[in-house]
Amino acid sequence: MSNIDINLIKVRDDSSAKNRKLTRLKRGALILLLSVGVISVILFLINLYSPINSIKKEQNNLLTTISESNEKAVKLSIVNERVSAVTKIRSKRPDYIGVLDLATKNLSEGVRTAGLALDESSVSITVSSPSLLSLNNFLNGVIDSSRNNSKIKSVSMESLSASDISTFYLMSVKINLNESR
Repeated sequence: MSNIDINLIKVRDDSSAKNRKLTRLKRGALILLLSVGVISVILFLINLYSPINSIKKEQNNLLTTISESNEKAVKLSIVNERVSAVTKIRSKRPDYIGVLDLATKNLSEGVRTAGLALDESSVSITVSSPSLLSLNNFLNGVIDSSRNNSKIKSVSMESLSASDISTFYLMSVKINLNESR
């Protein structure tokens, strides 16, 4: 018999304990490696299918739309400002169109416009006709129409002349306007 067989206490083999620790460490590293890989794949899939990318794209589209809308708003503001300025100027300007309509609607047959002059406070119209009666009808029509028009202050005949060369009479009528300011 040998000494080893007599010993009732089993001798520990240190190499087998080291092998078990190394095996456990390898298993732990493998489990940790697999879990990191699985988590990485899961995060990649979540990122791929999540609406974050579409939200970012939508955000960029909205920012582009808003910046274009801001440009449109600025342009619209400028146009509105110009329209209000033109409206203000037009409100201060005398209404020549109404006065000219009043004068031209009274042109009867045979009466022709020979001249027209406009300034801030009056409109002068020169008419010609071969008949004094036609000129009288024109003048009376302008006077009658001006009575109903609040924009006209007065109507006066400036001149009446006859041409020696032609058979036409010339009459100049001045229509004074009320101050519209």
